[in-house]
Amino acid sequence: MDELKRLVESVKLPITLPESAFILLGKRRIPDLNYIMQQYLSPLLAHLDANATAPPGGGPDSYLIPLTDGRYLKIALRDNELIELALIGS
Repeated sequence: MDELKRLVESVKLPITLPESAFILLGKRRIPDLNYIMQQYLSPLLAHLDANATAPPGGGPDSYLIPLTDGRYLKIALRDNELIELALIGS
């Protein structure tokens, strides 16, 4: 098992997020993924690819974050909780 997979599987879910983990844009409430990564998933920060763009298709309330090895980190939220982390790709 690779290091990144071990890191993802070591995160205890669900994680309850404070209101400060969300940005209000009018009536829309959008997760602040930068805040979430820094506060709750900091061991994964070294693996994020800041120069890549995430593709659509994560699903409702899911986000794909590009990683340096070509895979994506899928983050799924429900209400105020982070409920899923998964590695997507080969």
